Amino acid sequence: MSSKPTILVTGGLGFIGSHTLVELMQAGYPVVAVDNLSNSHAGVADKVRDIVAAFYTARDGDASATPRLDFFELDILDEDGLASIFAHYALPYCRGQARSRIGGVIHFAALKAVSESISKPLSYYRTNITGLVNVLDAMDAANVKTLLYSSSATVYGSLTTAGQAQESLCRHRADAPAAPASPDLSKGLQGCAGITNPYGRTKWMGEAILQDVCASDPAWDITALRYFNPVGAHASGAIGEDPLDVPNNLMPCIIRVLDGRKSELQVYGTDYETADGTCIRDFIHVVDLARGHLAAIAKATERHPVVPGSSLPMQALQEALGSLPADLSPASSEHGHSSESSPSTDDGHFLSQSVSTSSLSDEHTPSSDSTSLTSPSTPASSRFEASAPVSPGKAAQPNDLRIFNLGTGAGVSVMEMVSAMREASGLPLPIVAAARRPGDVVISIADPIKAQQELDWKATKTLQDVCADTWHFLQTHACS
Repeated sequence: MSSKPTILVTGGLGFIGSHTLVELMQAGYPVVAVDNLSNSHAGVADKVRDIVAAFYTARDGDASATPRLDFFELDILDEDGLASIFAHYALPYCRGQARSRIGGVIHFAALKAVSESISKPLSYYRTNITGLVNVLDAMDAANVKTLLYSSSATVYGSLTTAGQAQESLCRHRADAPAAPASPDLSKGLQGCAGITNPYGRTKWMGEAILQDVCASDPAWDITALRYFNPVGAHASGAIGEDPLDVPNNLMPCIIRVLDGRKSELQVYGTDYETADGTCIRDFIHVVDLARGHLAAIAKATERHPVVPGSSLPMQALQEALGSLPADLSPASSEHGHSSESSPSTDDGHFLSQSVSTSSLSDEHTPSSDSTSLTSPSTPASSRFEASAPVSPGKAAQPNDLRIFNLGTGAGVSVMEMVSAMREASGLPLPIVAAARRPGDVVISIADPIKAQQELDWKATKTLQDVCADTWHFLQTHACS
C-alpha cells in the first residue's frame, strides 16, 4: 500500500492535469481523476497508466508498485455527483470528524480561453466560479481541507508589462505588502487592477474566494499556483496538448499547421513594442509545471501530516486518542490503498466510468450494467465514531492563501517560438499577420523566486526541450 494520501484531480485528463497525474503517481500518490471530457480524451487515462507502469517497471523490474488511477466522467457543476464521489471514498467518522481516503484536491477543471471568455462571459463565470464553489462544498463536507488551485498569470493583466510579475502585484488582503520593485503600484491592487478579460477575472475571483475560505477556518491549507504559458509534452510522446475544441493558445495552433489541419499560423499582432513586434510570454514546459504541483502537494503534506489512507490530520487523531491506533498505522492495509479497500472492476483493472447521481447515489446502489461503487466494508476494530469532537488544541492562527508563480522567468516572443518549432520539425511553418486580439497583453513573464525559495522547485527544461517534445508528441500522435 501507499503511505501517501490519495489526490483527487479535477480536469485530470486535460493537458496539465494528465501530466500532473503522471508526476503524482511516479512519486507514489494514488489518484482520482475527474473530467467531463469536454476538451479532453477518455483514452488519456490509459496512456497515463502505461507511462507510470513503464516507470515502475524500469525502476523495480515490474509494475506492481504502480499507484491506482480511478477515473470518473463528471462535470464539476454536478453538485450531487461531486458529493457522491467524495462519499465513495469516505471512511468512518473519528470522534465526530469526517474522514476520507482523499487527502487533497488539485483543481484544474475550468474554461480557459481569453478570447472566448470575452464573447461568452457567463459560461466562464458559471464554470470557473460556481464550479470552484461546488468543489469546495464537497471538500468541506468530506473534511478534505488541502487544495491546490489552478490560477493564471492573467490575474496580473497589464501590470506585467513593466517586467517580471511578482505575486504581490495582485493580492487579496489590504495589509499584504506590495511588490517591492513597484512601490507606485502599492495601492489599488487588492481588486482586479489591470485584468483585461473575463477569464482573468474568474481566476482572480477564485483566489479571492479561497482567501476568504482560508480566513474562515485555519484547517484549510490552500495554495494558488499562477501559471504562465504551459507548452511541450511528455518525453514518451504518449500525452501532450490535443484540445477537442478550437485552440486559442499558440502551441496547439502551431501543431495544427504542422500536422496539416491548418494551412498557416495566424500571428495576432505584429506591431507591439517588442524587438520583433510580437507578444512575449513565459513559456514553461508542462512537465516542469506538473512537478511544481508535486512540490506544492509535498509541502502541504509536510505542514499537515495525515493518517495514512485518510484525510484526518495526524495531530487531530493524536489529540483525540492520545496515540495512533495500531490499525491506522502505516503498516496496516485496512485504510490504505490496497486492491481490497479501493474500487476496482471484477477483473482487477482500474476503475474508469461515467458518474451520475443514479450510479453514485448516497446508498451506492450499483446498477446492473455499471461497476459497483458500494463503499468497502470497514472492520469494527477500526471504527472510532464518538459524539465528542476532536480537541481544538492550540488557538486557531490566522490563515492565508498561499500564492506562487510557476514560470521560467524568461520571455520568448511568438516569432521566437515559431523559429524554434521550425528548427525542431524541419518544416517551414508558414505564418500570416493578423490583427491584435482583444484581451491580450504585450508581455507576461513570471518572477519565479518565491516558488524556488519556498517550494524548492525550479523550471529546468529549455525552449529546445519544449519544441523537441512537442514535435515528438505530434509524430507519435499522428501514428497512433
